[in-house]
Amino acid sequence: MNFKVLECRREPILCKHEVIIEEGSFAVKAKKKVDYTYYLCDECKEKIIMYDKKSDRDGGIVSFRVDERKEVIVALHNRCLNKAKRDFNETYNLNI
Repeated sequence: MNFKVLECRREPILCKHEVIIEEGSFAVKAKKKVDYTYYLCDECKEKIIMYDKKSDRDGGIVSFRVDERKEVIVALHNRCLNKAKRDFNETYNLNI
């Protein structure tokens, strides 16, 4: 993971998965409903679905402090967190 590129980004992009409720013609928009929202993991590039209950989620947003003014905000799975910590420590020579 390249933390130098992610340093310029403010926060990860929140995406929405929509389901079509009612079909429309070419002139009328189809009615859609948001099924769920998700982030893309910056380490493995898979979906992190943001369920309503926090205990059901398998990841989230993590912020790493570079110095007192800068921080890097990434979206990670729980299983990708340790590898991201290792990469962060190698990139910035810090112990977290």
